[in-house]
Amino acid sequence: MFRHPLPFLLASLLVSCLFLGACKKHTQFFTYQSVNQEGWNCTDTLWFQLDELPHADDDSTLSIDIRYTNRYPYQDLWLVMEQRTDPDSRQRDTIHMDLSMRPNAWQVKGNVLHELDTTATVCHFTQRRTPVKLLVYHIMNEQTLTGIIEIGVRLQ
Repeated sequence: MFRHPLPFLLASLLVSCLFLGACKKHTQFFTYQSVNQEGWNCTDTLWFQLDELPHADDDSTLSIDIRYTNRYPYQDLWLVMEQRTDPDSRQRDTIHMDLSMRPNAWQVKGNVLHELDTTATVCHFTQRRTPVKLLVYHIMNEQTLTGIIEIGVRLQ
């Protein structure tokens, strides 16, 4: 049927790559904030501000990222993410991050940097008011957490 199948295969591959590239979500907002080097106290709240929101029909996902070292002594991290559009409007979500899922998590020696992210379900941007403030704080039993380096927020 085809005398030269190579051009047909290359064209098919190019079209496939274009379709796959069109499906990828682009990052609309992504920033990290450093945690106090002495430790992250439960009263230390990290603030993030979104000045632009995704379109109402956009299928955006908000995730929270953590960078931490082996000095973090637990296998779990419990966080609260709070969304504020004005002083009277608040939505909260409790986020559980399972840090035990990383490979060879507890056999590594030294100060190794790890990263983990999870989806935050609190932020369904139903109201179009900006700016939106996102607050993040931990709710662990320990007053001060060591080994947490940075917390990030990503909107894709």
